[in-house]
Amino acid sequence: MVENETLRTVISGTAGGIASILAVHPLDTVRTRLQAAPAGAYRGAWHCARVTVRREGPLALYKGLAWPLAAQGLYKAVMFGVYGAASRALRGGDPARPLAAHEVFAAGGVAGGANALVLAPVELVRNRFQVAAGRTTLRAVLREAAAAGGVYRGLGATLLRDVPGVGAYYAAFEAMRRRAVALRGSPKLELAELAVAGAGGGVAFWTVALPLDFAKTRLQVGAEAGSASVAGVLLDAVRAGGLRRVYVGYASALARGVPGAAVVFSVYGAVHERLGGGS
Repeated sequence: MVENETLRTVISGTAGGIASILAVHPLDTVRTRLQAAPAGAYRGAWHCARVTVRREGPLALYKGLAWPLAAQGLYKAVMFGVYGAASRALRGGDPARPLAAHEVFAAGGVAGGANALVLAPVELVRNRFQVAAGRTTLRAVLREAAAAGGVYRGLGATLLRDVPGVGAYYAAFEAMRRRAVALRGSPKLELAELAVAGAGGGVAFWTVALPLDFAKTRLQVGAEAGSASVAGVLLDAVRAGGLRRVYVGYASALARGVPGAAVVFSVYGAVHERLGGGS
């Protein structure tokens, strides 16, 4: 049992994040390659995966895995920790008061914004590894990133993605969790119920966030000119291919995001409870 709530949050969030990445990283690679490639380069997610494996071998789907794994302890702790702090602040003097839906969204948005500061450079490194056609090194990736504007290139897009995206993620999760509690008649939920609520959070996140993720990926991997802006990337993409272009990879994002979110919340809930926290 761990008495300190902050430490429980750090340990539980790290465990959930690591489990999620190990489960879904190949789908993340496919989404990144679909977004970074020119329009029409792939017929879809399955075609992208088959081409990648045929040209580079199955391990190519795991490119960039080390970097988000290494950062899990930090950025999952930031997200869950800031969300918890924001939630407590919004409750004020009544710590037992359930947050309203807009308050859950607000607390999630604050957590997403804080987490983006950690996430942006990690995702830039990961994305550049994922789209590399052959073998590359961290030194080469950092050298290329420095020449293209530094490891925080795409930070604006990350903030624009994660403030509303993580807000939607938590709002959907909490709405589904409360519905499950009402149906069960008990605040203690099974892991399967937490996983379903987490999956709902994943759908909400990617539906809101994918166009900004598209822009972020293209800025970070050097697929756009150095002077390109988030708005410029999105406008050019919509002119060229309509909304379908900025939602390229939506199926693979859901295939990655839904089970990924389910794993995060179910593992987080299980570990948190095991360490002495509430379910």
